[in-house]
Amino acid sequence: MQKQRAGRSRLKSTAPYETVRVAKRVYVGNLSWQVSWQDLKDHFRQAGEVVYADVMTEGGQSGVGRSKGCGIVEFSMPAEAKWAIENLNDTEIAGRTIFIREDREDYDLAGYGGKGGAGKGGPTGGTKLYVGNLSWSTSWQDLKDIFSEIGPVNFVEIIERDGKSQGWGLVEMQSAKGARAAIQQLDGQDVGGRNIEVREDNKGAGNVSSGGQGYGGQSARVYVGNLDWGVSWQDLKDHFRSAGEVTFAEVMTEGGKSGGRSKGCGIVEFSHASGAQKAINELNDTMINGRQIFVREDREP
Repeated sequence: MQKQRAGRSRLKSTAPYETVRVAKRVYVGNLSWQVSWQDLKDHFRQAGEVVYADVMTEGGQSGVGRSKGCGIVEFSMPAEAKWAIENLNDTEIAGRTIFIREDREDYDLAGYGGKGGAGKGGPTGGTKLYVGNLSWSTSWQDLKDIFSEIGPVNFVEIIERDGKSQGWGLVEMQSAKGARAAIQQLDGQDVGGRNIEVREDNKGAGNVSSGGQGYGGQSARVYVGNLDWGVSWQDLKDHFRSAGEVTFAEVMTEGGKSGGRSKGCGIVEFSHASGAQKAINELNDTMINGRQIFVREDREP
């Protein structure tokens, strides 16, 4: 991937630096697949001197491959990066509204406290969410529209394999408060004919304080989401028996227990609560019929 040094442009704002704490680099998200490093440079040069611009690809920042829809822009001064965040966020490039924030992996911010100061590998403030049980047709734009009704969204991604949705994705809200509200309001809601699962991203850097595994294995039942339409109760029983003795397995349907199209979720009950806890710990994110399932405690009575 090419990088570019740009000519100097006059900074349009001399506002104090204390409002937004950044170094010299900003992260740019929601880019169109067609946006190039040159497009980034041209758009951001109005904020100041762009010394580096790069669009990330599936092959890495310097590799060849499909754009990941995000990039990095580095300026000659922190004040220019600050101006870009405050004035170019929600502007358009190639017909898409971009978002801009501090680059949380910026080496100049490593070990620094405060907003954006987590540095590489630091906490994100509990803003990242896992969204599961998505229909194959649900797009990143669908997710963004839904979650934007709750609060500002920084980032949306549908996880794909060989160009096909895996039935789950990631959403990063702008604030931890927005993430908690999304869990409370959107978990279990119907999107594209499937009841989606919204929870904190357990594999991410931060944790949202609500919506996790909260029962400590006290229940013997688990909820299983993101099931393929063709999964049967027998498939569930066979998959979960590795965690313990399965006394009950059911795939929920639109017509109730006795018929109708699968809702893409089900219930598995074990003879002991320890089996349910083992299933949550070991079978979450495993595969059934080519789809990555999620497993949590059954929150219904």
